[in-house]
Amino acid sequence: MGSLDQKELHIHVRNPENVLFEGYVNAVSSYNEKGPFDVLPLHESFISLIKNYLKIYQRNGQIKEIKVDTGVLKVFKNKIEVYLGI
Repeated sequence: MGSLDQKELHIHVRNPENVLFEGYVNAVSSYNEKGPFDVLPLHESFISLIKNYLKIYQRNGQIKEIKVDTGVLKVFKNKIEVYLGI
C-alpha cells in the first residue's frame, strides 16, 4: 500500500460479514436519491445513503462494480468508508 496523499483516495467497502474491497483508488461512483455522483480526490466531507451500484476506479485502470441494495457512503479527508446491507 502506498501512502495517502492529495491525489489518491483510500476506500474500505464492507458488508456485515466481510470486507469486499480495500485499497487506494482514483475515483468512486455511486447513486443516491438525487442521481449518480462521483467522488474524486479532495472531495468535500460527504455522507449519503447509496443504492444500485458502487463503481471503484482502480489505479491499474480496472473498474470494480459492486451491486448495492442499500448502503452508506462516507467521505472524509480522501478516505471513503462504505457499509453495505444495513
